[in-house]
Order: sequence, then C-alpha cells, then structure tokens
Amino acid sequence: MAKEVKLPRTEPPDHRLSLCYNTTGKQSNFPVITAHFSGADVTLDSNSTFFPIEEGIMCFSFLLSQGPSIFGNLAQHNLLVGYDLQKNIISFKPIDCIMYD
Repeated sequence: MAKEVKLPRTEPPDHRLSLCYNTTGKQSNFPVITAHFSGADVTLDSNSTFFPIEEGIMCFSFLLSQGPSIFGNLAQHNLLVGYDLQKNIISFKPIDCIMYD
C-alpha cells in the first residue's frame, strides 16, 4: 500500500494505525483493494479502507492480527452481506447505504 499511495506520509496521531497520509489540499486517490474469499471477491474503495483520523490525515484502516482475520465494519461500508447457512455461503452486494438513511 505504501508504494501505491502518492501522498506524503505522516505520523498517526493515535499510533495504532501505521500508514497515515497528509491529505491537506491534495487530491487523495487511494487505490481500490479487492478482498479475496473462497467463492467471493469484494472490491473495496477508499471509504472502506482509509479512515479520517483528523482533519487532513487519512490512515489505512487494516491492522495486523495475531489471531483470526476479521473483516471489520469499515470494510463492510456500503455492502449488503448475505449468509446462506444451508449452503454455507457468504455473499456481498455493493449498495449505497445513504439511500436508506
């Protein structure tokens, strides 16, 4: 990710997230990421992968995990997640959640 984002790096204010960028007065073109699951690929835009920590600072919201991986709530932004318990299948459908506000 650090090689793809063409913005100046900055120290994270809370020191939990490691990849933070100064977006003040700059066009923030963050890359699209695809999460690969068995039987499903999910395309994540910057609203699902970068979080505004404070004015002018955006941080990559993925963290390393010592345990099982978690597909967190930010990554699920603007997605309908379906669970078929009979077939043991998960599905994802992009949706504009603001329409249901």
